[in-house]
Amino acid sequence: MKIYLPLIVGPLLLVSLRSSADLPPDVFIGDSIIAFMPAGTLPAHALNLGVSGTTTAQILASLAKAPVNARVIYVEGGVNDFLNADASQIVLNYVKIIAAAPMGAMIKVIGIIPVNEAQLAANRDFLQFVDNQKIADANAQIGAACAMSRRCSVVPAPFGQNLPTTATVGDGIHLNAEGYETLNAAIRGR
Repeated sequence: MKIYLPLIVGPLLLVSLRSSADLPPDVFIGDSIIAFMPAGTLPAHALNLGVSGTTTAQILASLAKAPVNARVIYVEGGVNDFLNADASQIVLNYVKIIAAAPMGAMIKVIGIIPVNEAQLAANRDFLQFVDNQKIADANAQIGAACAMSRRCSVVPAPFGQNLPTTATVGDGIHLNAEGYETLNAAIRGR
């Protein structure tokens, strides 16, 4: 059985039947925090370019994989940089990331997620380089750099200045399901 629709309805149906695959993508770039984001928490038209262990220089390089029609670029990362760089290099890389993002895209900076210093104390090798004061200072500078671009905004800090124990997998750095729910609420503006 064939169903015939009037020609005038055809284009209207096509518009309403567009799939999320037709929409410009939201791109997420960053380190393990982004790489391990549960797929169900991302928008249907999102592209996750997160790679565990990356630095902001590597995040900048991964921006080349972002589609030119990206709608929004979410940027997170920098904690791994503290092992070999100082905050000024992290901020400089964020400035480069903002400048290199596809021209039509809005940039939403998540910045560096704070750590849980008490949980991280077991990993003294890492804790000697990373603390929440350094992260807060770097995030403030990243926010100031973001404010200089009309197409950049900062995602409100979802965890404040300390990652709660209830939001981590127990290592003081990586998020658990509750942590990702909190991060996603901040990304979505809730």
